[in-house]
Amino acid sequence: ASPCSQAKQGKLVGEASAVTFHFVWVHQEQFNKPYVEAMGKFWRACNGRSDAEKRVLPHRDCMGRRMAEARAADEAMARRAGMAFGSDGVRTFSVPQLMRAAYGDGFFPALMVVLRLPWRRLHAAFYNYQHYGRRYGQHADGEAQWAADSIVAFRRCESNFSTDLCALGFESLSREGEETFYHCDQLIKGMYATFMQRW
Repeated sequence: ASPCSQAKQGKLVGEASAVTFHFVWVHQEQFNKPYVEAMGKFWRACNGRSDAEKRVLPHRDCMGRRMAEARAADEAMARRAGMAFGSDGVRTFSVPQLMRAAYGDGFFPALMVVLRLPWRRLHAAFYNYQHYGRRYGQHADGEAQWAADSIVAFRRCESNFSTDLCALGFESLSREGEETFYHCDQLIKGMYATFMQRW
């Protein structure tokens, strides 16, 4: 939906996008520019190597080794802006903080969110977005496999990083996360506690 707001008696009334509440990595692209730019440079460097070098270190592994460096570029920009990442590596500046910066401390907005049970959310997403059905088959077994694959991929991330870091930066943390089909997006969007805590 297009943004629409009006001030009325000190209140801001607006229609928010369905992705405003869960600010996952892909929906915060403007905050991730140093990461994206660094990964672009790394891609050109990894891709520009000789065939012999690529046999020793395949492109996928070359890129995987650079992901932490790209996140460090992101973190350096955040530090320069006075918004250093938390000790757990989670970005502290995101949509809720942007709202606070825009409205200041004298404005206390109410956040109204309609939440669905996470498994109902997954079910609706599977049948609403065609790419899941194309990959897994438009049937219950395909849905079950997609959910299982998402959970396994997220648990794999959690074995190396915190739950919050996986939820808020899944595809930026490892090559496996980046290559996971749609980055566990629907599973993560149902992890309401992670996002509510920051709002």
